[in-house]
Order: sequence, then structure tokens, then C-alpha cells
Amino acid sequence: CRHVDEILEVKGVGRPPLRITSNHKMLMARSRHRGKGYFHDPDWVSIDDSWVETYLYGTCSTFHSRIQDTPFIDLASYHPSYYSGNMIRKGPHKILVDKDFLMLVGYYLAEGSIGGGKFDAAIQLSSHKKEKNIRAWAMHYLTLLGLSPKERFGKGNEAVIICPHVPLAKFFRTFGVREDKSLPKWMEILPPDKQKWILIGYMLGDGSFTDGRITSNTISPHIAFQIWDIFLRLGLPASLVKDRTPGEYLIHERKGFTKQRWKLKTTVPVANAIKEFVPPDLLFDKGNKDLDCQDQSCIKKRDDYYIGQIYKVSKVRYSGLVYNLHVEEDNSY
Repeated sequence: CRHVDEILEVKGVGRPPLRITSNHKMLMARSRHRGKGYFHDPDWVSIDDSWVETYLYGTCSTFHSRIQDTPFIDLASYHPSYYSGNMIRKGPHKILVDKDFLMLVGYYLAEGSIGGGKFDAAIQLSSHKKEKNIRAWAMHYLTLLGLSPKERFGKGNEAVIICPHVPLAKFFRTFGVREDKSLPKWMEILPPDKQKWILIGYMLGDGSFTDGRITSNTISPHIAFQIWDIFLRLGLPASLVKDRTPGEYLIHERKGFTKQRWKLKTTVPVANAIKEFVPPDLLFDKGNKDLDCQDQSCIKKRDDYYIGQIYKVSKVRYSGLVYNLHVEEDNSY
């Protein structure tokens, strides 16, 4: 490691800014014809401001990620005393990590919480009153697990599923809350074919299926990066950007404070690919838009790489250590 006084901040389309040293080599390519999708062969280079409007390549994370399947979770490990003694308890000791469970996990990431007061040992899943098909699916699955979910309606368009079960509530507590909410580490390395159901459950809760695309917003950077990584592991390019600067805003003539939000966005073809896996009765917008529709604000996929255009390279004052990691044969560090 060594001490530096200045680093480069690289801002590109569809991804958070990168901060690197001036001698850090990255895989880059210049466009042959602006907007036509033709590129010169990429090369490992050190970046400066002459590389604005060129394209940064990133290796698909599927090829450099550890993958480990988990066939089931043992709820007894989250609350051993619940299953001790001779008392017969409702609900399963073990839950298969299958399509429906992972969709529930994704939906909980988007709309779930652990209740307070008398519902302190219950998971809660919020929704809009119109999303009755999604609630019906969730309640059916929880009932198949031997649980007793209840549906409650609040003011306006609020609807909530409340499902009391101490071990399941303790399992979901490990996800954290609000901006600290995230998937457990073992779910980050599930096979991509399983992770796609987390993605679908999350988008059913927090996604907007309008205008042919899928967009979602979250205040949790952990969720944003985990869902983005699942997109990339599935070979589906999606964009992740900061959506709003935190601070006070005047909303409907009332002051409010907005936290930092992260926005995920797909192109029309990626949205259509996702919709192919979603049960038709769970979608509001079932129509596919033109597959040739272009969206220049999203990253693209070329063979085994994701690429995005750089629009700004600037020097940033920095006082601290940087680390040089040497990797044999390439510069993928």
C-alpha cells in the first residue's frame, strides 16, 4: 500500500461512481460509430479525461463469483427453545429454499417488516389494496407452511398480511431494517437460477412495471447492490444510480425529510425477459414493448462483458492509503 493525495472519480452511465488511482488499469474501448453499438477492441489502460464518452468494460460477475446452494433452512437454529419440550408447535421446522420461499424473501426485502407490540413475533407484508393477487399468493404459500396469516386493511389503500411465528420472525430479523436491510450472506452466493426468484419477489413488491421497463427505488444501499448483482449474475444488464440527494423537501405543501435513495432500472428487453418468469396473474402491466427500443441511460451487455459509457473523469482530493493488488494474467482487481 502507499499514500496518495489525489485520486480519480470516474462517473459512468448506469452505475455508481468509481474511485481509483491514476495508474489503475481498466478495460476500455472507444466507439467506432457514435450510438451505433460498434466498438474498437477493448484494451487495459490507465484512465484520464481523454476517455470521456468512451466505454468501460466490466466482467460479468457470474464468472468470478462463488456459488453455493442451500437446500433448506432450519428454523430451529433461529429459536431452539421454541421447539423444545413436548408442546406441538405450528409451522415447519425446516423450509425448502425453493421458488416460493425465495419469492417471499424478495417480497419481504421490498415490503416486509417485523411487527411491534402484540405482533412482535410476526412478519408483516405491506401492499396496495389493489394487489390482491400478490397477497393471495403470499397467504396461500404461508398457509401451505402450516402457518395462519391474516389480512388487515388500514387507512386509504394500505393492506397488510400479518403472520405470527416466532422462529420465522427471528429469521427475517437477521435481514435488518430500513437503510440497513439486506440479504443474508449465504443468499448472495445461491445459484443464479435460484436468485432470480428473489429478484422477481423483490420487483413484485418494489418494482414499477410501467412504460415497458422495470424501475425500483430503495433507501438501502445493501439491497440496491445485491439486487443489481443478481441482475448481472443472470446476464441481464441493469443500471444502478443514486436517485435523490437526502435533505428537506416540500411535499404537498408540507416539509419532509428524504433519505438517500438508490434507483434500479432496466431496458425494455430486460423487463420483458423478467416478465417471462413472473406468474401472469401477479403482473399489472402484462404488455411487452418494442424489443428494439433503445435506452442510452442503461448499461449494455457484449458477450461476457457489461459496458457503460463514461461521461466524466475528475480529480478528487484524497488523503490516505491505497492498495495495489496484483493479479496474474489480467487486471481484474
